[in-house]
Amino acid sequence: MDYRPKAKSELWVSEHPDGLVMLDSDTGRVFVSNETGALIWKRLSEGLSIDAIAAEIAQTFNVEPDQAMQDAQKFVAELQHQGLLVGRPDDQV
Repeated sequence: MDYRPKAKSELWVSEHPDGLVMLDSDTGRVFVSNETGALIWKRLSEGLSIDAIAAEIAQTFNVEPDQAMQDAQKFVAELQHQGLLVGRPDDQV
């Protein structure tokens, strides 16, 4: 899947060694993630596809590629559910 979601513009992100914190300035809601979530977020912001991100997770954290893909998709789905990403797979050309 060559899906490349983007962060909503009203989002403030602070990266830390153990993960990251995101603040949605529209709603005042805060979202916190661990190191894996931070890697996913950073790569999304660099324009990488979920496929490429999952491959990096598998290699970096020594997990099976299928598990890495499931984890990446689940994290992105949660970001979408929280309203932190814009665009959906069916919006891609």
